[in-house]
Amino acid sequence: MPSNAGRGAFSGPPSAVRSRRSGSRRIKCTVTVIQIRVPETTLRTVFDLTEAEARLAARLGSGQALDEIAHELRLSKETVRAQLKSVFAKTNTHRQSELAALLSRL
Repeated sequence: MPSNAGRGAFSGPPSAVRSRRSGSRRIKCTVTVIQIRVPETTLRTVFDLTEAEARLAARLGSGQALDEIAHELRLSKETVRAQLKSVFAKTNTHRQSELAALLSRL
């Protein structure tokens, strides 16, 4: 069973509320946000990622957006997208959400 060490989760229970205008019931829920912090060395070893690919995957797993990562690392968006395609190929994933799910199981 995977450990929760290094992960932050924020959530709350769903609750029913009444709309003041129409009196109808609406369901209000809270979104769970999970930040996954997998060491870059682990990513390099497990998926044979380059240093740059592991850095990108680790930052995506911790919740950063591609644009934010590109800006922080002083890379073009095209470079980050190219690295992401390579990460997808090496991890056999096709979407950032799939990659995040995969990283959460490590």
